[in-house]
Amino acid sequence: MSVISKVRARAKTLTADEWIISLVTAAIILPEYAFAVIVCLTSLYALIHPVKRSGMMEQPGFFISLILLPLVIMPVAISGNVKGLLYGAVLWLIIMFMYYVSSVMTRRFLGNILDLLLMISVVASVFGVMDRFFIGTTHDGVLRTTSIFANANHYGYAIELFSVIAVGRFMKKKKPIYLVLALINVASLVLCDCRTAWAAIGAGIVVMLLFNSRSWKAIAITGVAGVFCCAAAYFVLPIISPRFEIAKVLVSYNNRAEMWENAIGWIKDNPAFGYGTASYEMLSVKNGVRELKHAHNLPINMLLDYGIIGSAVFVVLFSKVLKPIFVRSFRNKYNYVSSIVLGTLAATIIHGMVDVPILGISTAYLLIMIVSSSAIERNEASYGYAIVSAKKGNRTAAKPVGAGAAAGGYSFGSVSSSAMRKSEYSKLYTMSNDGKSMSRF
Repeated sequence: MSVISKVRARAKTLTADEWIISLVTAAIILPEYAFAVIVCLTSLYALIHPVKRSGMMEQPGFFISLILLPLVIMPVAISGNVKGLLYGAVLWLIIMFMYYVSSVMTRRFLGNILDLLLMISVVASVFGVMDRFFIGTTHDGVLRTTSIFANANHYGYAIELFSVIAVGRFMKKKKPIYLVLALINVASLVLCDCRTAWAAIGAGIVVMLLFNSRSWKAIAITGVAGVFCCAAAYFVLPIISPRFEIAKVLVSYNNRAEMWENAIGWIKDNPAFGYGTASYEMLSVKNGVRELKHAHNLPINMLLDYGIIGSAVFVVLFSKVLKPIFVRSFRNKYNYVSSIVLGTLAATIIHGMVDVPILGISTAYLLIMIVSSSAIERNEASYGYAIVSAKKGNRTAAKPVGAGAAAGGYSFGSVSSSAMRKSEYSKLYTMSNDGKSMSRF
């Protein structure tokens, strides 16, 4: 089967919600502000639509996100951070989009989305090559491509996530094409010249490998390989880019230390609620220091923007969303999904020590798409996707039937009462064209 035929076959299995999410995801190649409008409008549509809103409300932590809205907006009134009102509203709507995706996410759809993101990563690499050699975008006087993202560091963070996805898909499918895609993305780091991304990719992949290891021997080999790669990077990367020279790294660290000191001082003046989204720019102008978009440290920037109370609500919300991936039953069924999420979190934490990579619309979108996979187990049980193995014929072409079916047929897994309520809206469940998964109408 050709690639085009495979794409067509997958497209036929998509439900209406999955089509909407896929098209929004493809729009990530558009300019940042245009993409932000598309994401926000889709989120508002999902919130207004009664069936979609019902599915979103059933996801863990949804009502905590409602508490988060005033905590994101309120600091603006206190600090006068007018831009923060817009940025905060967009941030909240991105979180709503996460709940929309979570409400329809299944293993089949996740595979389609991850492959779509990898296709986008190739497009980003092509744009990066064209930018580097024909346009010549500079960042702080250095030739660094931004590709389809807002800036070079955002592209570096996107590469981290693309690389983690590619390695995760290889673990699942064992197809060499995914390793090729991982190498394409890692090589693209040379184009954006993001120093932190090298360490973040390494940390993300190591976490994935350790999570999937079942023997001390494999763990030892991973550790030795990690040390070797770090040593090689120490000597090789300065040859690839002058930005990795020790002197320039120290200058960059000193600059960041100054930003952190400024931000901590401002946090002490308003520790409870902060100053609103993207407040560092406003405060830097107000206090006559170097004007920057953020504090170049994710935890410090969260405290600056939302204070102790708002940051605590963020932590509680995402702990609710991410909790399923740590549950044994989830890990047993969807091990590679857990590894991708953990690899993503590791890369985000490493990068977040010296930057705020998720402040961009596109990069925040990539993160929430991966995080949304934590809802797979719950959705597949609720929608009746847990199909009992076939007893005759082709075991991959099981045809599920409702409860009380005749002996010899196939049945749904346990269906919760909330799923039954949801079926009142849906009215009809039927097999999709691939003969393996369900479509909801």
